[in-house]
Amino acid sequence: MPSPSEKESLVRKYDAIASAYATHYRDPAAVARRHVALLARWGRRLDPGATVLELGCADGLVTEALAQAGFRVTAVDLSPAMIEAARRRLDRAGLGAKLLVADIDEFETSATFDAVLAMMRNFFHYSSDPSSTV
Repeated sequence: MPSPSEKESLVRKYDAIASAYATHYRDPAAVARRHVALLARWGRRLDPGATVLELGCADGLVTEALAQAGFRVTAVDLSPAMIEAARRRLDRAGLGAKLLVADIDEFETSATFDAVLAMMRNFFHYSSDPSSTV
């Protein structure tokens, strides 16, 4: 369970790498496609227009692929620089999503979603209680 000082350290860490985050994957596009495919196979069928909450969106790599697939995405990340990188990525692609800087342990919303996506293994490491998130 990350303490407040550990979360501050995480913000600094991810803010520092936000501009090149996706480059740590050998094939970033394949990673994004895989996440979209997993979302399509798990649970009930999601048609274009379905709402997806993406927790731990990083630089928007998967957010972009979800939006390209026709989903209405709300994407959340702890790092302001990651959210800004996601915003730039989506702007370049001519796509939209609701992007929010938030700590998933404190994130609250009255919105409902057809699916919640928290694929990055870091989500389970950085959340104090993943099962009670949102």
